[in-house]
Amino acid sequence: MHQKMIMIGLDGCDFQILKPMIANGNLPFFQEILRGGSHGILKSTQPINTVPSWASIFTGVNPGKHGLIDFVFREKGEFIVASGRHRMVDTIWELLSKYNIRQIVVNDPISYPPSKINGIFLTGFLTPPGSTNFIYPAEIRDEVDKACGGYRTDLPFGFEETIAHDRSKGFELINDLARIDFETAKHLARNHEWDLLSLTFTSTDRLQHFYLDDEERMKNHYQMLDGMMREICELDSEANVMIMSDHGFAPLQKCFYVNSWLRERKYVKDQRSFLNRFLSKTNMTGSKIMSLLLRLRLYSILDKIVPDRIKRQVPSVSGESRTDYKNSSALLASADNGLYFNDLSILGSIRTELEVLMANNQNILQEIHLRDEVYWGEYSRRAPEITLLPAYGCEISPRLAQSWLEAPSKVADIRTGTHRPEGIFMAFGPNIRKTDLGATLRTWDIAPTVLHNFGVPAPEYMDGKVIDYLFETEIQPLESTGVVSGSYRSQLTERIRKLKKQQLSKESGRS
Repeated sequence: MHQKMIMIGLDGCDFQILKPMIANGNLPFFQEILRGGSHGILKSTQPINTVPSWASIFTGVNPGKHGLIDFVFREKGEFIVASGRHRMVDTIWELLSKYNIRQIVVNDPISYPPSKINGIFLTGFLTPPGSTNFIYPAEIRDEVDKACGGYRTDLPFGFEETIAHDRSKGFELINDLARIDFETAKHLARNHEWDLLSLTFTSTDRLQHFYLDDEERMKNHYQMLDGMMREICELDSEANVMIMSDHGFAPLQKCFYVNSWLRERKYVKDQRSFLNRFLSKTNMTGSKIMSLLLRLRLYSILDKIVPDRIKRQVPSVSGESRTDYKNSSALLASADNGLYFNDLSILGSIRTELEVLMANNQNILQEIHLRDEVYWGEYSRRAPEITLLPAYGCEISPRLAQSWLEAPSKVADIRTGTHRPEGIFMAFGPNIRKTDLGATLRTWDIAPTVLHNFGVPAPEYMDGKVIDYLFETEIQPLESTGVVSGSYRSQLTERIRKLKKQQLSKESGRS
């Protein structure tokens, strides 16, 4: 018989943040986990961002196989904004469904539209603003909204401006996002059958980007999460529990504006389109335009029909010019990633200059790699030719600034924290050993380990290895049904029909 499991994702959580709070007695549940279970460092992907990292956690492969290289990647010569449709392998949710494992998945940050699994699925981060297509099966949308006061896949659009003008209000928004995810997961777990309950908190990432230097607010949010996690884990004391993050966090000290550095060397050209000049003169930015379109309920329509090359002409901050993707010889398309080349003949010289820069400025770049040194698999072609790993406390930014190395606040950026590669992994439960796992774990090790908990063999294509020394006893393998069971949805539809009938009967009786 397989063991039930609870998975909790804490986006951006870092032992550098957790352990001091635990030592001060602020996080009693986290303290119990560390003392009674296993823990170790979970090394992130390259780049150290939400999309590729969570995709590797949920699929068991490196980004070159799942294809979600970054928020933006190049496919057949065109730069594309990533969505769940660009994920090219199954997630653990889909694999477990073939074995009739009943699941509740709340706030998956890399899957949109929602996956049709054996259970209930709610999307997260990649969901387009304003979309109502965030849940499977759709019949329980009203139930979920009622339970949590209105489900959200992310913070309200324009929350950065809210934080800039009212830090207290911004902090309330972040707390509320965590509360919504918690109330949703708690309600669904209490009212629907499950073998696997998965909940990902993205509030921690937002918190640490903007409040990492605010010790009191950091402590308050983590104390709230400490209590929420205890409640979730007490829903079934016999379940094994795994807690993980996609990357860690460090204080943001400076930004390396790579495209500005390339522009000095005549490799990057500015976007000089009429649209960019017009928007710059009128101080219109992407966030202002999106806010207006959301109010007019036009965003979802225009987002589908406006080409990405047009979207890239819109300034992200007031008066900003944008990089000309087509006519630049080399460019950075996304934060903390690497360089795409339109002219491969200059790759060697640029790499040499970056290596000299790394040697002379050790607080800017930590590593420089060619694509095939970091990625492998069919979809490695989507990755940049050179990848850059920033040094601790530094962020690699695609924005065009006046100089190529500046404090982030000089380019209209109010963040105080940035990503680092070292995330967390913790596990405890009836079949979990107490051990220090060290720093040997990779993001793609999680999926095969979750499958192993249920007796499901990991597909041969997976890069990850089962953390088999995590478990106390041997787990017997299951046999696959080969198809996703439709029985759960049928039962759920019938249950909803009966509840509506009962409600109408009560209302009739009152009248």
